[in-house]
Amino acid sequence: MKRSWIYAAALGLVCLLVLRASWAMTYATFGRDPGIFQYVAWALSQGERAYVDFREINGPLPHLIHWAFLGLGGADEHRFRVLDVLLGSAVFLFVGRTLVASLLPPSLARRGPVWACTVGTWAVLMGQYLSFGWWQTAQRESFYDLFLLASLGFQSLATRDAGDAGEGERRAGWKAAGWLALAGLASSATWFGKPPCLVFTFLQIVALYMLPSPLSRRVRLLPFLGGVAVVGAYFAWFLHRYGDFRAAFTILVLENPRLYRFIWKRSLLDACVAWGNLPRLIASVSTVVLLGYLLWARRIARRALLLLVLPVGGLALFFVQSKGFPYHLHPVCAGVYLAWVALVADTRWLRTFGPWVVVHRRYVASALFAALGTLIVVHALDNEYVGRSSATEFTSQASRQERAYFKRFPWGDFFAWDLREAARYVQQETAPTDRVQTYGMDPYFLYLAQRLSATPYIYSFELNVDAALQGGSGGSPDDAERTWLKDTAARNETAMLAALEARPPAAFVFFDKVPFTQPADGRADFERHCPTAYAWVVAHFAPSKDFGTAHVWLRKRPPAQ
Repeated sequence: MKRSWIYAAALGLVCLLVLRASWAMTYATFGRDPGIFQYVAWALSQGERAYVDFREINGPLPHLIHWAFLGLGGADEHRFRVLDVLLGSAVFLFVGRTLVASLLPPSLARRGPVWACTVGTWAVLMGQYLSFGWWQTAQRESFYDLFLLASLGFQSLATRDAGDAGEGERRAGWKAAGWLALAGLASSATWFGKPPCLVFTFLQIVALYMLPSPLSRRVRLLPFLGGVAVVGAYFAWFLHRYGDFRAAFTILVLENPRLYRFIWKRSLLDACVAWGNLPRLIASVSTVVLLGYLLWARRIARRALLLLVLPVGGLALFFVQSKGFPYHLHPVCAGVYLAWVALVADTRWLRTFGPWVVVHRRYVASALFAALGTLIVVHALDNEYVGRSSATEFTSQASRQERAYFKRFPWGDFFAWDLREAARYVQQETAPTDRVQTYGMDPYFLYLAQRLSATPYIYSFELNVDAALQGGSGGSPDDAERTWLKDTAARNETAMLAALEARPPAAFVFFDKVPFTQPADGRADFERHCPTAYAWVVAHFAPSKDFGTAHVWLRKRPPAQ
């Protein structure tokens, strides 16, 4: 009994520290990608058509998430992050209750241990999430994590025993079918954010046939595919209603992968060591090997096979993408820490490591519990924003509009304060119905200014393909690909110019030091890569005001008569 109280007190302390860190993180600003999706979601709410009025390079799932968050008050970055933490917490608690708690030994399958597993899973998954810092959180992959974790929770529910024969068995079969349908729905939704997420669904289907179920092997795939069909039908309707299916297919499948493929393409070694990825990768591979061995040796329950879905699928995607971005490791890290909280919850696997461990299993288990709790607290508190003593200094909305606040979030090619200063100026100098054209990588500017883009081109890398032509340590385009890249850039310039002429904007804004080529002068970069369009801009616009890396040109007024 005394030991239980010690565990409970320690778990409570960890949860309080993670909760404090979670609240502090809600006061962090957005990085680039969340800002992009804020604009896209807002543009959709203004009647713009996805993949027609703006050439977005991501699937519609993140747009839908941000649109929903905007409807819940997510226009404010703090409120958006609060919603992110709340939604993440709900999913973490759910997967802890369904998957992790299901792995408890029968002797511990009581209310107290089950709740400890549930809350402990939340603390561990939230702590590892906060370790990614302000830039890497509220990202596409972190939202996809939530869908995948929920799907694993539903699939775990579907693997419960059939129960009694007769009518009870039939009821168990119907329940399992319902859980599998929800699992297929949640898993396949990620395809419409990033199509390669299909790998996670494939691994879940493999587990579906390897795990026990009230349903026979012959029919158990059908409800899972039913959920997939529902998601496919919904997003087909979404594209029909708010976009264009053919344009989406052209951009997402035919053009963007080919255009984006060689930008920052890294070798295997470079991807591993970039941005401090190596420790996470070593821990991930080690955990996968340990889990694989324990499953093969039958030292853990067969249901633990589901724990391999996220780390194995995530590692495959990380190396296929070859970019080395830390947020690509979101599913990997979530899967690894989910596995470790499960291994701490059920320590019967320790018998694998010899008689000494068996004799001292309680002490080893206590050491594992303490190590995991300490690691999670360190992760939660030790990042570039939350760990500062003044993390919650800017708690009022007014204070989060000051320059001092944005100085807390330095980034080499993202200038949050410049965006906001320029956006306020454009808002003052243009009418709400006016459109604005940008040359950069931050359509968040358009959202901040509450102005729609004048052309579908919201990313400069579709007009300046130098980064794609150069490639990276992982490879560069051949002659045929180089020709296609140059032709595509020229075609895009022509289309952009036609759109500018058809619907002239009230302002044109250039941004310096943007990915992926980091030009020192955005205007000169546009002149060099889009000379025909630049000549039209010079004829119709004049420099008005500079805001650091943002340069606003306003439309020339006609001469007085």
